[in-house]
Amino acid sequence: MKRIALVDNATLTACQRLLGDVAVANLYNIDGDIAATEGLLQAFLFCDEVVCLDDYKEEHRRQRQTRFDFIRFLAKDEVDYESSMQIARDTTEDISFRVRGHEIDNKAFVEYFDQLKAHLVFNWREQSSTYYLTLNLLTDESGVDIEKYSTLHAMLSSQLFGESSENDRSFEFPVRDKHGHSLKTRLAEGELGISSQVQNFGAALNWLALKSAFYVNAAKLGGMELVLHPIRHAFVTQTLRQAGDLSLSSYDAVTNLLREGISCTVKEITEATEPILATLPLPMWCAYLATRTDDPLEFFNECRHLREEGVFVEAREMLSELEELNQDRHGRFVVKVNQVQSSLRKTSAALLKRYGVEATQGIPVSPIINMMTKTNTGLSVPSGLKVPAPRGLNAVTARYGFRGILRSVTDDLVTIERLGALHEAITTRVRKNSERKFPVKAESSEWLGRSSGWKKWI
Repeated sequence: MKRIALVDNATLTACQRLLGDVAVANLYNIDGDIAATEGLLQAFLFCDEVVCLDDYKEEHRRQRQTRFDFIRFLAKDEVDYESSMQIARDTTEDISFRVRGHEIDNKAFVEYFDQLKAHLVFNWREQSSTYYLTLNLLTDESGVDIEKYSTLHAMLSSQLFGESSENDRSFEFPVRDKHGHSLKTRLAEGELGISSQVQNFGAALNWLALKSAFYVNAAKLGGMELVLHPIRHAFVTQTLRQAGDLSLSSYDAVTNLLREGISCTVKEITEATEPILATLPLPMWCAYLATRTDDPLEFFNECRHLREEGVFVEAREMLSELEELNQDRHGRFVVKVNQVQSSLRKTSAALLKRYGVEATQGIPVSPIINMMTKTNTGLSVPSGLKVPAPRGLNAVTARYGFRGILRSVTDDLVTIERLGALHEAITTRVRKNSERKFPVKAESSEWLGRSSGWKKWI
């Protein structure tokens, strides 16, 4: 069975920033770009083919196709593009950015940021006699890593610039006070205003939801693996949990893997009635390739040779066998799956031994996690769910399962920070627009809900 990986344009844009094709305006984007590039390298090495939808900005499409000549770019008429986009619109109809008081007023987005362990709050700060709605990271005595969450914020904001020209930042979103009363009149009269930071943040969130749902459905309809930008993977994982028929034990295993992230160990769920989750600890390919070539532009050329080595061919064959098993289950399905996964573990151990690179804090490791749903039923909305579940994700049927690489973006960023000299080697091609970083503003928890001479909680 040929395994085809569908990669999104946001991943390619991130990779082009790392390779110097696109200048970096906010230096917090760099670590996120490494994480996105790692996902693309992984797809190139472990899938039979990598494809991308050819719907990027017209003026940059040719350069993109030349840069990623190992990717097959699909015209819109080669896939069910409009159908996938309409399903995505329907899916995200109930997922839109809203603010009430000092919080995001949408459960899907709230749980998304809870998963990322990023506690965001809003307040109104005075500027030129007008109070503007601003976004802040809530901090307390336990300490919050401003650096890490500023990187997450930069990754999220960059979503608007990583796709086609369809995105639009000039949208209106509901803003209410803490009692639920609309602030539309006060905004229209100029008493209050929305900062560009919040405007861009809201637009990026809405675009993130729409495009994540679009790619999920495009991959499903085409029977392809899904390789999304890491910040989108985090969103899909959270949204899938809301809409999916995952038992408590299965969900615990998933969240444990997400929590452990890049350095996790092998875990399996092997009961016939439960999803199957397999984790393969692998070398971090960006780190390894930085030791093989001192030029990041050569990373993918080097991968062309690597993927033809026996151990990679063997890994792809076994992953394909797992896919075929998922299509045609039988009485001895679990036994066979365990046999294949046992072989995969040995292969991943061989890869780790052969290609692992010793960094300051140990060998950087990246997991491939494949999740295959039940064969007889697709995903369904669990009983008692109060918030409308994204309808489009219910269509991720058991025929194709939910396939792709699930990662913990927050834990991956910690590993990337620790690369030391390897980090410098990976980023030698980065072209900086400036030397500036734009951190998320912090709000101490002791001031939550309190006003001052220059700030209001409305």
